[in-house]
Amino acid sequence: MPGVNGVESLRSLNLVGQGARVVVISGFVTDEIADDCRAAGAAAVLEKPVELAELGRLADELVPGSGKAAGQ
Repeated sequence: MPGVNGVESLRSLNLVGQGARVVVISGFVTDEIADDCRAAGAAAVLEKPVELAELGRLADELVPGSGKAAGQ
Protein backbone atom coordinates (compact mmCIF):
# COMPACT_ATOMS: atom_id res chain seq x y z
CA MET A 1 0.00 0.00 0.00
CA PRO A 2 1.70 3.18 -1.14
CA GLY A 3 2.52 5.61 1.63
CA VAL A 4 1.86 3.09 4.39
CA ASN A 5 4.63 1.49 6.42
CA GLY A 6 4.62 -1.98 7.94
CA VAL A 7 3.39 -0.88 11.37
CA GLU A 8 0.45 0.96 9.80
CA SER A 9 -0.34 -2.11 7.69
CA LEU A 10 -0.38 -4.30 10.80
CA ARG A 11 -2.75 -1.93 12.54
CA SER A 12 -5.07 -1.99 9.51
CA LEU A 13 -5.09 -5.81 9.49
CA ASN A 14 -6.04 -5.82 13.15
CA LEU A 15 -8.86 -3.32 12.58
CA VAL A 16 -10.52 -5.52 9.98
CA GLY A 17 -10.07 -8.61 12.14
CA GLN A 18 -7.82 -10.64 9.88
CA GLY A 19 -6.21 -12.49 12.79
CA ALA A 20 -3.05 -13.27 10.81
CA ARG A 21 0.13 -14.21 12.66
CA VAL A 22 2.58 -11.73 11.16
CA VAL A 23 6.37 -11.88 11.26
CA VAL A 24 8.04 -8.59 10.40
CA ILE A 25 11.40 -8.96 8.65
CA SER A 26 13.32 -5.75 8.06
CA GLY A 27 16.81 -4.65 7.20
CA PHE A 28 16.74 -2.04 9.96
CA VAL A 29 15.21 -2.77 13.36
CA THR A 30 15.64 -0.60 16.43
CA ASP A 31 14.13 -1.38 19.82
CA GLU A 32 11.51 1.30 19.13
CA ILE A 33 10.57 -0.20 15.76
CA ALA A 34 10.36 -3.71 17.24
CA ASP A 35 8.19 -2.43 20.11
CA ASP A 36 5.91 -0.59 17.66
CA CYS A 37 5.56 -3.72 15.52
CA ARG A 38 4.71 -5.91 18.51
CA ALA A 39 2.24 -3.31 19.80
CA ALA A 40 0.62 -3.35 16.35
CA GLY A 41 0.20 -7.12 16.56
CA ALA A 42 3.37 -8.67 15.12
CA ALA A 43 4.05 -12.16 16.45
CA ALA A 44 7.78 -11.63 15.95
CA VAL A 45 10.26 -9.11 14.57
CA LEU A 46 13.44 -10.27 12.82
CA GLU A 47 16.30 -8.30 11.32
CA LYS A 48 17.86 -9.21 7.98
CA PRO A 49 19.79 -11.23 7.20
CA VAL A 50 17.64 -13.97 8.70
CA GLU A 51 18.99 -17.48 9.16
CA LEU A 52 16.72 -20.00 7.45
CA ALA A 53 16.90 -22.28 10.50
CA GLU A 54 15.72 -19.43 12.74
CA LEU A 55 12.80 -18.72 10.41
CA GLY A 56 11.92 -22.43 10.35
CA ARG A 57 11.90 -22.63 14.15
CA LEU A 58 9.70 -19.56 14.30
CA ALA A 59 7.28 -21.03 11.75
CA ASP A 60 7.09 -24.26 13.77
CA GLU A 61 6.30 -22.21 16.86
CA LEU A 62 3.69 -19.97 15.23
CA VAL A 63 2.00 -22.53 12.97
CA PRO A 64 1.26 -25.74 14.86
CA GLY A 65 1.66 -28.81 12.70
CA SER A 66 4.16 -27.27 10.29
CA GLY A 67 7.73 -28.23 9.48
CA LYS A 68 9.77 -30.73 11.49
CA ALA A 69 7.27 -30.76 14.31
CA ALA A 70 4.85 -32.39 11.83
CA GLY A 71 7.41 -34.96 10.69
CA GLN A 72 8.74 -33.10 7.66
